[in-house]
Amino acid sequence: MGALNKIKSDVIWIATGRLMFAFSQWLVIVYLSRTVGVEDLGLYTYSIALVSPLIMFSQMNMRMYLVTDAKDKFASNDYYSTRLLATAIALTILVMLMFFKNADYSFYICLAGVALIKAVESISDVVLGFLQKHGDMKLVSISNILKGVSSLVVMISAIYIFDSMILGVFAIAISWLMILFLYDISKCKKLSIDFSFNSKNIKDLVIVCIPLGLIMALINYGFNIPVYIIENDLGIEKVGVFSAIFYFLVMGRLVAGSVIQAIAPRVSRVFSSHDTRLMYKVFMVLVLSGFFVATIGVLIAYYVGDMVLGFVYGEVFMEYTGVFVIIMIAAGVGFINQFIGLILTSIRSFKSMLFTHGVQVLIVFVSAYMLVPIYGIEGAAQSLVYGNLVLLLLNVFVFVLHMNRTSNLRII
Repeated sequence: MGALNKIKSDVIWIATGRLMFAFSQWLVIVYLSRTVGVEDLGLYTYSIALVSPLIMFSQMNMRMYLVTDAKDKFASNDYYSTRLLATAIALTILVMLMFFKNADYSFYICLAGVALIKAVESISDVVLGFLQKHGDMKLVSISNILKGVSSLVVMISAIYIFDSMILGVFAIAISWLMILFLYDISKCKKLSIDFSFNSKNIKDLVIVCIPLGLIMALINYGFNIPVYIIENDLGIEKVGVFSAIFYFLVMGRLVAGSVIQAIAPRVSRVFSSHDTRLMYKVFMVLVLSGFFVATIGVLIAYYVGDMVLGFVYGEVFMEYTGVFVIIMIAAGVGFINQFIGLILTSIRSFKSMLFTHGVQVLIVFVSAYMLVPIYGIEGAAQSLVYGNLVLLLLNVFVFVLHMNRTSNLRII
């Protein structure tokens, strides 16, 4: 009973923190759409779409590997040191890539601010991973709440006082940097954590986590490919419209991710026990939970989607109800994929995940390339549905194949 209560407490704390963070980021999008307009909103969200995949790759999903590393193969400072180096390299590569893009100065300044935000967030991510592994979900939650609230406050202040979205972006980066040093790292120092470098361990950790980095980059590219094609074919304003509606999916993923992070260590222990029936039971519980959440989201979008869009973003968005419904379908399938992804991570099926997400990205790219010129942003939303459905089928196949290979109980 004590273990069950601890799980409930962890889920509540981490879900609260992630929900507050997601809600605050969403309010930033809402505020931008109602003040500076869809063009500046498009510039902000397009910068995020360009930076995120590269930072995701540099993260190598080490936080998930850390919290599911039941045998403590690597020390905590190995994770921290690797993240610092990888983030620095990612920012250097981003600067080099921008030499090949022709844009005005406002784009580059906004991109630099977003890159700083993502870099600080990346360092904080692995620091909080250590706290999470030791069950300090309250501390992790408070950090997320602080970052979420501060980003909203400083963005509103920058636009209200200086009428500058770009200044607000840099203000977010500064506020998150303060939280990193004054809260996140200070909590780890109390647990005697340092940032010493061990070149051999860093090399070994990178070799182990590179597949995870590729997987996370592919996941992020899978979501952002439609944005790139929209910007190229329809313009930056349509990027703003699509991104505003798409952020409902982002919020859902963040909330689902908070639950996954809370239960990840325990799911990992289940799948290291080789109890086949228990493993299969956990698989079904996670899949059905994802399906339940998905159904609720789609029903809300279908019946009151126009009211939701009009209330949140303004009447101009009410004509995009069809896009909203399609995106919620993509989000629903994505929730199920997130839960199965936790299982595949726990059984260390990284090569299979790399293949499945590679196929997903290919499907999204091909379908978006074909559909966006014809159906606009609705075609972009459809491409996400097709990609997630293919990924779901492949994920189930990989799980069943693993179960059949490692046990005598054949599922199919």
